[in-house]
Amino acid sequence: MSEPLFGLQLYTVREALEADFKGTMQRLYDLGIRNLEIYGGLPLPPKESAALFKDMGFSVISGHLPLPIGDEGPANIEAAKTFGMSSYFVPWISPETYADRESVEAFAMLLNDSCKVAADAGMEFGYHNHEFEFTNKIDGVPAYTILREATDPEVKFEVDTYWAQFGGVDPLELIHELGARASMIHIKDGPLDPNDRNAHMLPFGEGKMDIPAIVEAGKDVDAKAIYVELDHCATDMMEAVEKSWNYLKEQGIIS
Repeated sequence: MSEPLFGLQLYTVREALEADFKGTMQRLYDLGIRNLEIYGGLPLPPKESAALFKDMGFSVISGHLPLPIGDEGPANIEAAKTFGMSSYFVPWISPETYADRESVEAFAMLLNDSCKVAADAGMEFGYHNHEFEFTNKIDGVPAYTILREATDPEVKFEVDTYWAQFGGVDPLELIHELGARASMIHIKDGPLDPNDRNAHMLPFGEGKMDIPAIVEAGKDVDAKAIYVELDHCATDMMEAVEKSWNYLKEQGIIS
């Protein structure tokens, strides 16, 4: 068992970054956050963003970017290299991809090819889930299971625990089933309202997720990083991040 890095997926504060990039990053630094996962829509170009992060004392551990293959592949790999990240994750694919086995297996081949390209660039590669990978079933089998079995062992998975649980899966069991392939983890909190996918997420400790147990599961499989991520909240996102980060401190998860 090893201690993972704890950090923030910057998508959480995307609106604040648009309004005041440097000021927002300073607030995150003052809160004690040092490790980052970037997303593809940062307000500043990669070189400028990477330079600012470095100058302020942040480390970019991983990122959410489109597939590193195809016409845009080289540019995506170059952006990842600019940030110095060690892990490259595809954050989303259309739910229609999981309509049938043939489509899922075709996507798995794209992930396998992408993994080789990322490895050649010195990065591990993986996929980040939502809920539809679990709710879409093919002959009674969750599409996520088919995807996992059709991808090479080198392809990692970033487990979004909230969306997994929303999709009817026990995130603790999922993390343990993936084992070493569960390279990184997203922790969120929220109401888990089965009738409202768009219900606002909540600061940690105010929803239904067992965050301490998820963290322990991540440690069990030697996850490299565990990120705070909130897609949207009814309250100010920076306040939600502050409450969530302080919750991790209060629980003794971080110091």
